[in-house]
Amino acid sequence: MNTKLIKLFEQVFNERKNGLLNSLESCLKNYTSANFVEKESQVIAAFASDLNSFIRFMQEFRPDYLVNLLTLISNKTFFSREKHKNIVDISEAKKTLEQFHMELFTFDNIFDFESAFQKAKEEEKIDELFEKIVNILQRIVDQNLVHDNDVLNGLKSIIANLGKQKNESFTNFSFFWNFVKNFVTQILIKGFEAAIGIDLITPLKDAINETDTRYKIAYEQAQNITKENIKSMSKNKDYSVCYNYKGSNEDSPQIGANTDLEG
Repeated sequence: MNTKLIKLFEQVFNERKNGLLNSLESCLKNYTSANFVEKESQVIAAFASDLNSFIRFMQEFRPDYLVNLLTLISNKTFFSREKHKNIVDISEAKKTLEQFHMELFTFDNIFDFESAFQKAKEEEKIDELFEKIVNILQRIVDQNLVHDNDVLNGLKSIIANLGKQKNESFTNFSFFWNFVKNFVTQILIKGFEAAIGIDLITPLKDAINETDTRYKIAYEQAQNITKENIKSMSKNKDYSVCYNYKGSNEDSPQIGANTDLEG
């Protein structure tokens, strides 16, 4: 969601909220006046109209206590209730409304999947595993165990770029890791396993498998953290939230895919 749109909505919300508070204050002042009589209750009807307008503006983010207040003052039994009870209910709604605020966030700040993924990736020590993979691939290159120029150039490219993935976005990181995994498993190991030898192939398989497992764990942890944040914020009646996730299903790893290599 565009930052300018967020600021504009917050401005409109604050204007609407302040207008409703003024209407509520006028309603309460007149209703508690000694001169108030039921037949001169246009101020109640006016407040009910303002309240209804605000609720419609808030749509699914409307607070329950405002809906309950509208039901109360719109009901024909309002004036048959004890007056002090009505005053208490309206006053309580006023106090709550004064504290109510609505703030819009994008996925990039409050529900920051990228930060959650980076943290989970660090906890799973994926960067350390990348270093392990790079070291093994570098030994393969240094020992001249691959004699295909295209494959050799691919290895050198992976060695040069794998260590640079530490601060990459999830999408870029995911794309590059899947390239590395497929290149190593489908081209390097299948085509040159005998030439490379078991002393390097075995630890390389283990490192690829462990990295892929931890990568999927980090992804799922980031997803769960983000979902819990959204669920937690949306449960707060006085703190409504809209969010926007910039991404697609194509960004997600294939959690169900079996990529393990047999040792």
